[in-house]
Amino acid sequence: MLTGPGTISYSVCLVHAVLLAVSDSVIGRYRQDDLVLEAAFFAVPLPLSVLTHRRVEVPGRAWGQRWVRVQQRAGRIRST
Repeated sequence: MLTGPGTISYSVCLVHAVLLAVSDSVIGRYRQDDLVLEAAFFAVPLPLSVLTHRRVEVPGRAWGQRWVRVQQRAGRIRST
């Protein structure tokens, strides 16, 4: 049931950090909470995290695994 959020958790951390930096520089920080901004800050990262997971993280992991196999076949690294 909770495997979906666990799968994209790394992407959520990365997207969250970028959105914090962008929102601080563009909007600034408010002394009081704004419900609309808080809702947007929870609604925006989730689809972006799914997108970065599918388009960056998964292909990057596959590329890394292929690279390791090539290096192992060439005898440059040992398999564990």
